[in-house]
Amino acid sequence: MTEKMIIPQDVDAFVQFHVMAESEDDAEDYFVIAKERLLGATNWNAIIHADAPQIVLVNHKGEPVKRNAHQGDHLKLITDTKEQWFKITSIAYDDYPDYNAESMTISIAEVNGPLKNGEEIPEPQYFLITGRRQLKLTAHYYHDTFKNNSQELDSFPWLQWAQAILDFSEND
Repeated sequence: MTEKMIIPQDVDAFVQFHVMAESEDDAEDYFVIAKERLLGATNWNAIIHADAPQIVLVNHKGEPVKRNAHQGDHLKLITDTKEQWFKITSIAYDDYPDYNAESMTISIAEVNGPLKNGEEIPEPQYFLITGRRQLKLTAHYYHDTFKNNSQELDSFPWLQWAQAILDFSEND
């Protein structure tokens, strides 16, 4: 791995972190690991070595689960004073062979708890992305403040999360 570079823009609403792999094979292998870490929401607190705020992955019934995230699951953010719910509205993998690039995106919407049958799913306001373009691997947290001004999910340490998603030091 070459030098790591942090590019915070609006720290509350956008965090980006990237690393450069030394070879295309390494970049492709590392992207597979980064995708697994992105989907492994049950491990996010562990990989950043932080207890609070806590993120818990729950199924559509509101029950905690120990597996990778699926579309329709919820994330429960627990702080000292309250808990806030977010619905995973989509998980999308995109491949761009013309650019030697690929990405995985989790789209999230703030909700008031597990949604009931027939309840409308709000537009996603938060996006978690990991990507690879040639040798460059990235992890992003983005909060679309135009759709939702709430900053509940912004309280999670997204910079440490992005760094942990792309920490391949044990794989070298």
